[in-house]
Amino acid sequence: MDIKRRNFLQVVSLGLSTIATGFKMPESETAGSYTKSLSIEMPSKNGSYEFHVDGVRQIVNLVNKQGKLKTPAHSCEIRYMAEDGFTPLIVHIEQDASQLRLFPGSRGNASPQPLA
Repeated sequence: MDIKRRNFLQVVSLGLSTIATGFKMPESETAGSYTKSLSIEMPSKNGSYEFHVDGVRQIVNLVNKQGKLKTPAHSCEIRYMAEDGFTPLIVHIEQDASQLRLFPGSRGNASPQPLA
């Protein structure tokens, strides 16, 4: 009985460790690759705005209608909410983009978080 239980525990622990090593931590893995700076201009009031660059959340502080996003070296997608707070907006940018003009967005209510 002890051998069967020990074998069962070994199989379960091997299965769990295999599953755990198969998962990727997207934030830690992608945060290091978000090194390219993208200047954005958005005709909105000064404050914090939330953007999602290929699914990675960023809070950008706009000052005088300008701010900076961190983007990957490849083409990507930026998602944010329109000024009405209900309409999702999606912008596709090419890898060589350095500036972007956006429609007004809704203010975020979170503090800035560095991407590392």
